[in-house]
Amino acid sequence: MKKSAIDMLFDQVCRENITGENMNGEAVEFEQIALIPYNEMLFAILVEVKTQEVCVYMYDTDEDGEVLVLIDDDELIDEIVEEYYRLCA
Repeated sequence: MKKSAIDMLFDQVCRENITGENMNGEAVEFEQIALIPYNEMLFAILVEVKTQEVCVYMYDTDEDGEVLVLIDDDELIDEIVEEYYRLCA
């Protein structure tokens, strides 16, 4: 049985691409870059394979279980990317 995108993100040895949705709700393939803890939340930095666009998702839970919520706030995205570089330094 194939793991969910969230399970793949949390699997420290999994480096496979994951399938998710872009801003238009279309299924796309993403390369995993990093999981970033920031302000008591967890964010995933992913790169869309086809376009090489960097996307940031917030890990959350709702009535359906675990979800990844696409972030469209440019200021928050910049903060997450800055935190990524700080953690990698």
